[in-house]
Amino acid sequence: MQGADLEIGVARSEDELSELGWLCDYSFSDNPSHQVDLRWMLRQGIENFLVARSDGRVVGGVGLLPAGQWFGGRSVPMAGVDAVAVSPAHRSGGIATRLMRRALEEMRERGYPLSTLYPATQKVYRRAGYEQAGVHVRYSLPTHGLPTDGRGGGVRMGSRADLPLLRGLYSRSASRGAGNLDRGEPEWEEKLDSSDAVVNVCVAEPRGEPEGYAIYTQLESEGKRTIRARDLVALTSDAARVLLSYFAEHRSVVDYLVWPGSPTDPLLVHLDNQEYEVEHYEQWMLRLVDVGRALEARGYPEALSATVQLEVLDDFLEWNQGWIVLE
Repeated sequence: MQGADLEIGVARSEDELSELGWLCDYSFSDNPSHQVDLRWMLRQGIENFLVARSDGRVVGGVGLLPAGQWFGGRSVPMAGVDAVAVSPAHRSGGIATRLMRRALEEMRERGYPLSTLYPATQKVYRRAGYEQAGVHVRYSLPTHGLPTDGRGGGVRMGSRADLPLLRGLYSRSASRGAGNLDRGEPEWEEKLDSSDAVVNVCVAEPRGEPEGYAIYTQLESEGKRTIRARDLVALTSDAARVLLSYFAEHRSVVDYLVWPGSPTDPLLVHLDNQEYEVEHYEQWMLRLVDVGRALEARGYPEALSATVQLEVLDDFLEWNQGWIVLE
């Protein structure tokens, strides 16, 4: 097998991080650059990247993104996986599988019972025990199709200074569902990153108190101007109506609104017609890193009283093997 001399460990320097960044750029970028942009990796933290070294060179790596996921109204610690890349000269030798095993061991040691990722290819992650668990969707709608029944105020312009407020609104919304992300600092920094576009913030206050918000940019491509929402959160129907009407007021100069959501996005209920299109549909995968701790950490309905015996079979992570009694 290739990589018999392989050593896997936490990145030791920005030079090693740059080597992994180059591999990621080579593997995933539409237009690889001579100068690798390390800002996102440094924001994530050098301690959250594992690299595979062979003959003193970085030939692969994987990133861990500390966060959480909401289950039963409680945030369960979760490590997202990104930056999985292997040098073309070292592929098909089992390095990616070895990297994933080491990453899962690291997650367990750091206290993350869950792990999720967006797969470029599913085969290697299925070998490591990941499986499809949810969907990320982006919708596109012509601005002339937006409702206007929430016109007449209720929205104020915000800024980065509103971040504590935005985080609170987001958590209240995300905790209502199963599997929604409980973001860490890197994800929030990415949402508000203005290095390649002007980032706007607006807050919905239909009754004088914050009930929703949007983080968005504007861009023009092929003669079409689009508002791209990085976040569009509404805790109430009134907040949804005033936010959609706010974007409708841009229709004389903006052609489309694009926003992220779920396959059953509540905002769709407020549209007069089904003119929207699904611009992006991508399934994400989940892995139980520590079954017992994951079951202990999540929430359950208060009125529920039950006992379940579970036999866990896990050929990849031996510590999960065995019987669990859930009460």
